[in-house]
Amino acid sequence: MNNPSGIVSAFLISGLRLCRRPVVLLTVVLLVGLGNGTSHAADPRKGPSDVVLRGRVMPASGQAGRVVVVVLSRTDEEPTKFFDLTVLAQDETSFALSLPPKDGYQMAVYRDENGDEVFQENEPVWLSAELRERDFNADRLSPVLEATLHRGLPIPPDVLAQLRKSRSGAKQADATNESQIRVTLGMVEDFDSPRFSREAGQLGLRDPQVFAVRHGVAVSFLEPYAPARIPVLLVHGAGGAPGDWKSFVPMLDKTKYQVWLYSYPSGQRIEQSARMLSEAVVRLQKRYGFKRLDVIGYSMGGMVARESLLKISADGVPDYLRKFISLSTPWGGYEAAGLGVGTGSVVVPGLLDLKPGSEFQTQLFGHALPDSIDFHLGFSYHGASATGLPESNDGVVAIASQLASGAQKQAQAVRGFNESHASILASREMADWVNEFLDTPPPKKKKK
Repeated sequence: MNNPSGIVSAFLISGLRLCRRPVVLLTVVLLVGLGNGTSHAADPRKGPSDVVLRGRVMPASGQAGRVVVVVLSRTDEEPTKFFDLTVLAQDETSFALSLPPKDGYQMAVYRDENGDEVFQENEPVWLSAELRERDFNADRLSPVLEATLHRGLPIPPDVLAQLRKSRSGAKQADATNESQIRVTLGMVEDFDSPRFSREAGQLGLRDPQVFAVRHGVAVSFLEPYAPARIPVLLVHGAGGAPGDWKSFVPMLDKTKYQVWLYSYPSGQRIEQSARMLSEAVVRLQKRYGFKRLDVIGYSMGGMVARESLLKISADGVPDYLRKFISLSTPWGGYEAAGLGVGTGSVVVPGLLDLKPGSEFQTQLFGHALPDSIDFHLGFSYHGASATGLPESNDGVVAIASQLASGAQKQAQAVRGFNESHASILASREMADWVNEFLDTPPPKKKKK
């Protein structure tokens, strides 16, 4: 939900049908918010920043299928182990992965010709030499490894065993069903990445499956992970993309925080996007052991983030969940989401969840956020006349929806900005408010 004409037109696209054929949903990532005790100082955990392992898959004619990049890990004391797996997007040939610093990484790259994310011995493959910390330069970057895939390459038995089980139960057949989706973590990208673009965001709204094949879904880093700075996860809205945050990111205090960006097909169900995000956050925390990660959700992304926080907390609230900010989120529903339903136009599942009175809207505040999560609500109110919206709006979402009573009751603070739905992300006043909130220790919770 980034502009009034864009979101409605994307919802009313005629002549298109959502594909129902099974599709492997590759690497998916998204993010959620966390906290650090009672202080907003940087994570005190010592240790160097991540290293970045870079590579390029050399083109080869006559080969079909997605490229799978497997990271293996070994030490002098431990045998080869599977560390993580990334499936490159369609036509993507380069990768840069942020990895915890250690000796003993090895890369295995293969072309997944049958689409099962499990290596078959007849599939073309390439293996790197073992990488030690000394192989990374002063900027902690590896050489650009050139992966030329060959069939019949001899593979050591311990490596082959890990490749055979590297799928790790992470396959998605259809972006509109309830199956699991694999998430890829720590791809180092910048705002020129195709998956960050406006075009990618619009595709993710109208056709989640094609988005997944063309761009992949990922939690991306703008720089290698640095344990001395707090991760802040940014979650875009319907029809949006990580590029929507380009103006905001430079206004975040980089001496204290590092940015992670969730890229996902916003046309799928909000619950599904939230589940992917929650699983990704748990994996990231296991990898890095961070004490805090804050989340900021914009527009529909506020709902995705909130649902993720609830899922992570379902079996006990982890102590790294602390701060959550929503910006211009339609907590009371999006009035225009019902347009086009039943008229033969494409029905976008994610927008159906935003329709006032939908099943999702009805249960939205059935569970409160844990008391340990400090929630601040930001809303925008500089609007004009817009089809399907009440007089008081920000150009896309009604003010009354942004200030739905269920959201206000759970917020520790509410702040309005004289901005439109789109311009709020470039607001210096909003960014100052966010920085102040992130820097302020959370209020002490009353003992029950």
